[in-house]
Amino acid sequence: MITNNPDTSPSDSAPHPNKKAIQTWEICCGIIWFLFLSTIFYLNFILGYFNLFDNIIISNTSSTLSLFVFIILPLIVLFSPFLIALACKKTLLKSFSVSVIIVIVYFIIVFILNMSLICYFQVFTKNKWVKYPDNRFLMIESLENQYNLIGMPKEEILTLLGEPGDLGRKTNGEFEYFIKSGSLLEYEVYIIVFQNDVAIKTRRTKRD
Repeated sequence: MITNNPDTSPSDSAPHPNKKAIQTWEICCGIIWFLFLSTIFYLNFILGYFNLFDNIIISNTSSTLSLFVFIILPLIVLFSPFLIALACKKTLLKSFSVSVIIVIVYFIIVFILNMSLICYFQVFTKNKWVKYPDNRFLMIESLENQYNLIGMPKEEILTLLGEPGDLGRKTNGEFEYFIKSGSLLEYEVYIIVFQNDVAIKTRRTKRD
């Protein structure tokens, strides 16, 4: 005689009708997440590396820190939904919601670090001018506010700013200081024009 087990029902053993749909949605979200974020991280690094925007972190931190901030951390963030799902035994969809917060925090940290460095380099000092030539463009306004270059003798300017350097130029009538790397082969210079060994004019221009 066959008896039915009261503790089981046909619905318990049957697959959940939405399980396949959820799995498909998780796969779609994973692909979109991976493609979108990997593109954003790649563009962020490439545009900063080639100076298409002022990424002060890349130009002023050690290669190790830049590698950590722009390569290692993005990879961790990129795979964070999968890491969270494995470590915390959450569904992938729940892990994505946590990972969105991680992404926002990452970009906020990078933004704050970049802005802090910009604020630091916006104040001219001779040491910064000599040590960080790629960021001289940020110091120009502070330099001109602190020192009245117009009317300053040539020797005083040499004492203040040093020799123009490799990418600069020094003639009897002009000092040309490299101040910023541009995109590809372009760069920017700060020119001080002299007459009778006294500065009479300053200007910024680009060189190839």
